[in-house]
Formats: sequence, structure tokens, C-alpha cells
Amino acid sequence: MKATATMEKSGPMGRWILWLGGILVLQIALAVALHQGSERYQAFEPSEPLLVFDQGSLDGLRIEDGDGTLLIERREGRWVLPEQNAYPASAGKVRQLLERLAGLKKGWPVATTAGAATRFKVAKENFERRLVLLRDGKPVATLYVGSSPGFRKAYVRPEGDEAVYAVEFNTWEVTARPLDWADRHLLALKKDELQRVAFPGVTLVRQGDAWQPEDLAEDEQPDMGAIDSLLGRLAALQAEPLFKAPEKRPEQPEFSLEVTRKGGEKLVYRFFKPEDGGYLVRRSDLDTWFRLSASTAEPLKEAERKSLVSAKEEKKEPAPGDS
Repeated sequence: MKATATMEKSGPMGRWILWLGGILVLQIALAVALHQGSERYQAFEPSEPLLVFDQGSLDGLRIEDGDGTLLIERREGRWVLPEQNAYPASAGKVRQLLERLAGLKKGWPVATTAGAATRFKVAKENFERRLVLLRDGKPVATLYVGSSPGFRKAYVRPEGDEAVYAVEFNTWEVTARPLDWADRHLLALKKDELQRVAFPGVTLVRQGDAWQPEDLAEDEQPDMGAIDSLLGRLAALQAEPLFKAPEKRPEQPEFSLEVTRKGGEKLVYRFFKPEDGGYLVRRSDLDTWFRLSASTAEPLKEAERKSLVSAKEEKKEPAPGDS
């Protein structure tokens, strides 16, 4: 009764103070709840795999995006592009993708509704990428990859799961373009498997563990650094495969290289110079045409003997009386 009487005497001012006090209590309670929720979120470490599959048993990968569909298959132990005449795929890039998918974990769901799946572009009929892992031609796991909430992030949804998750993933790295998955090192040869290389301007032969020009004179010595650099260019060749033979190409090569492997197998590289720049390349054991940049091809064409040898230094006989 006294409190009521006091409040009545205080009038509007007393009610105003009580109202502000109530707001303050609510703010404190809300701050405590948010702090506790934040602590729980920070302590949460996702451990459940986003996709469950055995990498060793997979024999196929299908990638779908706005440009089309790409199939990659494992045949006789290596990954190939079956729709591009079974051209070899980059084994390292395929392995990297599968390891990344195997390492993805489920975190807190961003959303769990069908409308959200469409909004984040991870719905069955509306997605940025659809990755299908195959075994014996049948799907083992499917992941829908959608829009990006930030740098190196993507919204994803495994098939059969209504929840949408945000994970570390570079969507732009996973395309359905065959060239993005083709092995660009098919023309490269390791130096330790070579025995002889005939360039237009010089022929190099292996002598034990060292290399030298085939016609090295007694008063000459090989420049090992220059020779190693030249052979390194051959060992590091990167070329773009052409899945269809070029319609316009010169009849005669601009220059050729002949390589002899250990064991005697010979390979001939023929370099053609088209009108649109660069070089077209064929190798005698491959059916595929390749495109190579001029900056890569021309050092092989211009290799000269004089840049790979030097005169031996004459040994001076000690003068009489020198110790």
C-alpha cells in the first residue's frame, strides 16, 4: 500500500523510472543470453563429414554448370576425359578436388527450407555446380554448390539433406570445361629418361650422368648450366591440347626435335607455325595436336652449339724454380 501510494504521489515521473528500469533488466538478460550463445557457437567444431565416400573406389566424376556437363573417368588406373577421345586428365587436379570434398565438414546449417535452397542456388533445378561422384557409373554422393557468401566460401547442400551449409570452397575452380581438367604436361619428358636430343642447332648426348654436345672437341668443355637449362625447357613443356585437329595448319613443320629415350625408343616433335601465332605441335607417338606459345617453342628452335660449350683452360707449366 505504501509503495502504491508512493508511486501515485510521484505521478508520471515514477512510472517513467520504473519503465526504464524494466528495459534495463531486459537488455542485461539479452546480453547474457547472446554472450552464452556466442560461446557455444565458438566452441562448436564441426566433425561430421559433409559427404561420405571412399576415394579409392571411385571411378567417375561428373561436373555440371551453366556451360554444360563434363565427365571424368578412371580407366586402367588413370583419369581420362572420355568424351575428348580419352585424353588424359590432370591426375593432380582430380585428386585435389576429391581430397577437398572428403575434408568438408557439416557446420551450423545456414537454412533448412526448400525456398532457401533455391535462394542460395543449391536446389536440384537451380545450382551453380553439381558434383556427382560415381562408382560403376552410379552416383555415390552428390553435392550442390551455390552462390558465395564471401571470399573462398560457398553455400553447399548434399543431395538428400535439406540443410544448406557455408564451407570453404572456390566455386570458380570447378568448371565443366574440358581444357580446365586436361593434362597439359603430356609432351614433357623427364631428363633422367633421355639419352639423346637432337635440336635444330645442336645434338646433345648423355655420357654417364652428364650431358654434352655429340661432337665435342678435345679442346672444348660442355657448359653444364646452359645444357641443363635447355633440357629443363623440354622437361617442363606445357601445351594446350586441341581435341579436334586444326582446320588451318601448315603442311611442313617450322622445325623438329628428335628425342631418344633410354632403351632406344625415338620420339619426334614437329613444330608448325600457323598464321594466328604461336606453334602447333605433334609428337610421333600421340594422335593429339597441341598449341604451344612462341616463348616456349622458340628457345628450343634457337638453341646453338656455341652457347653450350667453352674452350678448355690451358694448364700452365710451372716455371723453373717455382715451388
